[in-house]
Amino acid sequence: MADSGNCRIQKFTEDGVFVCSWGTKGSGEGQLMYPHGLDLDVQGNVYVGDYLNHRIVKFSSHGTFITQWAAAAQAMVN
Repeated sequence: MADSGNCRIQKFTEDGVFVCSWGTKGSGEGQLMYPHGLDLDVQGNVYVGDYLNHRIVKFSSHGTFITQWAAAAQAMVN
C-alpha cells in the first residue's frame, strides 16, 4: 500500500496483517515524496510512482532499494 501522507510503503498479508513498511521522506535513494500507486513484477519486486520526485522507484519485496528512473527535467517558465 502506498502511504502517501507518510512517504512510505506498507506491506500486508492477503489477510490484512501488517508485515513491514519502508521509505522515508526525501529525494535520495529509497526515499519517497508522496508515493502514489505501485505495482509488482513476477519476482515480487515493488515499483512505486514517486509523485513529487517525478520518478519510479524499484524495491525488493522486503523494501531494499534497487534502482530508480527519473523523469526528464522540465524547463521552468517565469
